[in-house]
Amino acid sequence: EPEPEPEPEPEPEPEPEPQGPTWCKHDNSFLYSYAGDSYDTLEAAQEACLSNDQCNGVTQEPYNNNRYTQRKGPEVHNTSPTGETSWTVCDTVQPEPEPEPEPEP
Repeated sequence: EPEPEPEPEPEPEPEPEPQGPTWCKHDNSFLYSYAGDSYDTLEAAQEACLSNDQCNGVTQEPYNNNRYTQRKGPEVHNTSPTGETSWTVCDTVQPEPEPEPEPEP
């Protein structure tokens, strides 16, 4: 009898890209205290912030060539006299569990 064809090896699943954290934008807000260097782009400041234990958010300074600064925070102050904009990592929203259906009487 002819030998059965060997099953082809399944293609390995591509590894999913690790999802970065979600950043929330806070208009007209700032965080206290510098935590490190400032950057020309939001992405660079956010990336630096994530690897900096001191950093809890990024504040953009319109009075400083729109530089993005790492800030300690952690509270976001929602009244910026200078019109700054801040970003903090949002808490990842857990999907709501389905509510239990009420038992019929």
